[in-house]
Amino acid sequence: MVAGYGHTCGIRTDGTVTCWGSNEYGQLSSPSGTFTQISAGNWHTCGLRTDGTLACWGQNGYGAATPPAGTTRARWRRTARRRAG
Repeated sequence: MVAGYGHTCGIRTDGTVTCWGSNEYGQLSSPSGTFTQISAGNWHTCGLRTDGTLACWGQNGYGAATPPAGTTRARWRRTARRRAG
């Protein structure tokens, strides 16, 4: 699970993403497909799909929700995760 300023998203066991909370900027409109990793900003979320493509949704101020065209796993890969608790 990841949390932004007023929204939270999680990856279900089938790989799809669901989001809840504030939808002021479209933060709850998660795209179709299956994901291996997601990360939330204040009012947007981005995720790495199982096919290696990136998807972002929510507020697109300053281009935050627009990944570079044609990006695939060759350029993006999982990063270390930090767990609290």
